[in-house]
Amino acid sequence: MIDSYFNIHNHSSDSNALLGFPDVLCSVQDVIQRAYDLGLSGVTITEHEGISSHIQALKYYEQIPRDRPFVLGLGNEIYLMEESEDLENRETHNTHPYYHFILLALDTEGHKQLRELSTRAWQRAWRQGRIFRRPTYYSDLEEIIKPNQGHIVGSTACLGSRLDKLLLANNIDEVDLEVERLIDIFGLDNFYIECQPARDNQCDQFVVNNLLRQTADYHGVKFIPSTDTHYLRQEDAWIHKIYLQSQDGEREVDEFYQTAYLMSPNELREHLRFNFNDEQIDQMFAWSQEIGDRIKGYDLFHKPIIPQIPENKLPEFETLHLFRDWYKSYPNFAYYSSNDRPKHERYFFYQVECGLIDKVMNKGKDVEQYIKRLDEEFEQFRLISEQLETSIPCYFSSMSKIIDLIWEAGSLAMPARGSAAASLTNYLLEVTQIDPVPLGEYFPFWRFMNVERGVELPD
Repeated sequence: MIDSYFNIHNHSSDSNALLGFPDVLCSVQDVIQRAYDLGLSGVTITEHEGISSHIQALKYYEQIPRDRPFVLGLGNEIYLMEESEDLENRETHNTHPYYHFILLALDTEGHKQLRELSTRAWQRAWRQGRIFRRPTYYSDLEEIIKPNQGHIVGSTACLGSRLDKLLLANNIDEVDLEVERLIDIFGLDNFYIECQPARDNQCDQFVVNNLLRQTADYHGVKFIPSTDTHYLRQEDAWIHKIYLQSQDGEREVDEFYQTAYLMSPNELREHLRFNFNDEQIDQMFAWSQEIGDRIKGYDLFHKPIIPQIPENKLPEFETLHLFRDWYKSYPNFAYYSSNDRPKHERYFFYQVECGLIDKVMNKGKDVEQYIKRLDEEFEQFRLISEQLETSIPCYFSSMSKIIDLIWEAGSLAMPARGSAAASLTNYLLEVTQIDPVPLGEYFPFWRFMNVERGVELPD
């Protein structure tokens, strides 16, 4: 018998923040380590519409000692529906379910597709009571995955999926249409029908598992098991129950979550035997491991990327050069004034000039004292920009725009936040409202940024 499987469907505690309420008991590191210790051939992290745990998952995976092959997959459990269904729900809540569906990236390109899909879902997010709805539309999959198949596999998830619900309702015509549509989007080799372990032969999961198998056979789709992990061990079920019920409101926990833990291959086989014989289970395990074998890894790490105001959104400006008499004495200050610098950096220098005029020159302050402080700051901007291969000045221009938007929305921006108040640049661009120069050594710039403390972005 095959003694391992690849688990495509697992959550970590990061899902709690994404959902906005308690749901998962285990950390992403615990899921990966436990899967390895149990003898699984691999594990996929699939939060509830969110991919924010992927970097910490990769970092942990790369540093754990391994004496056998073990694969990490990065995915997402999305809420897949028609746009019309989502719009109806906004008018009349709970008209349609937000159907569960699993996406797993096979490579870096697939992860890019995951990010594009997740971005769309979050851009159309809306709140229904305590639940944050973030739907993915079928049209998103058709626009992003279908033209470039083979980088993402799709799987039908759990009892919360459209396919499971259609089967339990005996709506076979719609089942066939759903499966054929998904095959068309992903390609036959990239679409899997997924079942979960049944707790006995009386529950909905037992009924739907047999129907899922028949559907997979009829359409020629590969059939895989998963555990929809929400906690690590069977003995943790009671802790998980208390955790789920820690907020007000009714919530069924016993039936749905009784088998939602990370199972060893033997445990999973025992539950699957309610529905299938060992030969069938061996084939299911083999098909699941096929997914792990197809994962090529992910190149997601890069140096920090500073958001820039789109160039077509920059206002018309012209560098004033009112302070050119200090350029020779303070070359770091002059650095960003040059026409050789990119437009964003010249705009940044123009903003600084405007701040110097308004907050220093017009108030009769010692201009050279401020330019000397800016020379110190600009040197750090230049050195850190070179090492990070980015443009630190764009950070300040973007932050000043964000502060403007906060005020325009009628909200409040505090006078400062931590060490940011130690930056004269922040003051001149009105990111902060505290002038650090009169405070001298009480507010040294190195508290905010200094290449000798570490090459990093400001907070």
